[in-house]
Amino acid sequence: MMMGRRLAMVMLVALCADSHSLFSTLSEDTHTRLKRLSWSQRNLSSIPQGLDEGLKKLDLSNNLIKNFKTISLRFLETLDVSYNHLSFIHTGAFKNLVRLHDLNLASNLLNNNIISNSQAFKDLHVLRSLDISKNNLDEEAVKQYLSRASSLDSLTATGNVVSKLTTQTFANTENLRVINLENNLISKIEEGTFNPLKKLAKLNLALNNLAVICDFKLSQVTYLNLSRNSIEFFITHENEEVYNLEVLDLSYNSLLYFPILPKHNHLKYLHLQNNRLGALGTMNSVAEAHLLYKDVTGSNHSRTENDGDGVYSDWQIMPLVHLDLSSNQFRSFPLAMFRDLKSLESLNISDNCLQNISNTNNIFSEDSQTDVHNYSLQSLRHIDLRDNDIEYLSPNLSTTFPKIEAMVLKGNRVRPCSGQLFSISDLTTDVQCISFSNVSTLKHLDLQENGIQTLLPGVFANSPLVSLNLAGNKQLTIAKNALKDLQNTLQFLSIGQNNVTDSQLGLACMRELRILNVSGNNLENLPSTTACSPLTELDVRNNSLTTLKKMMMSHLSIIYISGNTFNCCQATWLQNLKQGNVTIPDLDRTECFYHTEIIPLSALENANSLCFHEVTRSYVLLYIIILCCVFIFVSIATFCYTLSRTSRHFVDRYSIFSESSISLTNLVRD
Repeated sequence: MMMGRRLAMVMLVALCADSHSLFSTLSEDTHTRLKRLSWSQRNLSSIPQGLDEGLKKLDLSNNLIKNFKTISLRFLETLDVSYNHLSFIHTGAFKNLVRLHDLNLASNLLNNNIISNSQAFKDLHVLRSLDISKNNLDEEAVKQYLSRASSLDSLTATGNVVSKLTTQTFANTENLRVINLENNLISKIEEGTFNPLKKLAKLNLALNNLAVICDFKLSQVTYLNLSRNSIEFFITHENEEVYNLEVLDLSYNSLLYFPILPKHNHLKYLHLQNNRLGALGTMNSVAEAHLLYKDVTGSNHSRTENDGDGVYSDWQIMPLVHLDLSSNQFRSFPLAMFRDLKSLESLNISDNCLQNISNTNNIFSEDSQTDVHNYSLQSLRHIDLRDNDIEYLSPNLSTTFPKIEAMVLKGNRVRPCSGQLFSISDLTTDVQCISFSNVSTLKHLDLQENGIQTLLPGVFANSPLVSLNLAGNKQLTIAKNALKDLQNTLQFLSIGQNNVTDSQLGLACMRELRILNVSGNNLENLPSTTACSPLTELDVRNNSLTTLKKMMMSHLSIIYISGNTFNCCQATWLQNLKQGNVTIPDLDRTECFYHTEIIPLSALENANSLCFHEVTRSYVLLYIIILCCVFIFVSIATFCYTLSRTSRHFVDRYSIFSESSISLTNLVRD
């Protein structure tokens, strides 16, 4: 009895402990939820009452709030009142928000009651981040709101109507580190505007109306975005000051010249795409940049008198890693300028007018191997040359690009050389093909849409490609052993949209191939060599395949199959794919054919039931053929037997007649 009571007591204590633990967990979850309460998209016209005083984050965005009155949330750190109808902020609205760090007031009507609204900001002593985007604010309004926000670290004021920046704009916000004024109407920046901002590191002035940068002086800035303006030139006066600039975005402007950058900088990423660079020709552009620099600076002792390329002579000490020159007007590759970029790893010069990558002095001649070295891009790993008109490239890629790993040549007129090796004397511009063999660092090659007609054996010898894209080369013929040199390295291969037939596709046994794209061709069968590959992804769309029953699928995880002429009565492979958990994203768009009937493959639950009569008819026909054969055989055998019997009887009668004749003859003779 006592033992039973003790056991009951122990169980009761344990149950209580579990209940307490569960209650504590629920309380903590509820407490956390209350401290991150969201009232977004509730059609609120005012701030809700009775909010938890312990709230740290409050989201009131996407409501109908017009007035912001005083709230007492002394632990609140983040407040979002964006996308409301807010036009009036009471003077003491923020006086109890002593810990507020982040305030988002974007997409409201703060262009109304500017003076009274700005008074409320005087109580935000620890405010670090302020977003007043899309409030139809001009420069005076922005200046007024910032006059009371001296503690700001980050300001976002995008999508307003600011037309100019003056020395008074940031006079009271000297702690600003990040400024985003994208998508305004700024066309003028007074000299000295950013002088108070000694901590400024990131400045975004994209999508404005700036026309020129005559004297870049923001040495403290590490990130500068001036994209989508109308900038015609960017000039930095020569001085010995070290600039912290690491990222400069001048894309989508009207630049005719390369920017004249600070002599001492830390620039790593330079974006110059979508300008007019190269329109004047490289040499003319450099010469005019010299004259422009003199005109702007008014100095007789300028960078134009330096050796080399003058205003660009300091590029050799610039630690540039990425350069984007896409969508400009280059007609020739400015190799001489890029040779000084010792750290350059990625170069995008796509969508230009390039016809070759060479040097006018024929630096690839037999007796100028030293020049070849000097003009090589020693650190370049990735180059994008798509959508140009390139027919000729350096005949010795491993020398011009000694560390190249990825090369994109889509949309050119490249013709790969056959596998024979060239001697130094052959390295001239007379060779109208590009050799991709013996490039020991090359791993990724894109040769889409180049009009390539034939790939011969050895074309990629000693180049350990991991991915190869040959799509869009109409009527491409791949010789039997053309890809044999890649059978132990290639993992991705695309030969889609080529209109090739089975006989034109000579694939070697690719032992490492994981992804294969043969879509958009005229294949009636998959290459038998695919059985060698551990394929995980296969694209066979838009071919002439009737079945996939011979396909190896031990590693397959995804396959695209629509646009073929599958036979409904040979679709048992579909069940095998489903049983192997292979994903078929386009199954709903795939059809099969049963006589003249078209059936969605996804609706084909059991091909055997659909084709039962077809199979039965086939068997009946087979039986009839067999019976006919048996009947014919028996008839022939019977006929032969009868004929044999008849012949024997005739012989016997002839023998008797002969004997009788002999006997009669003997009798007469006697």
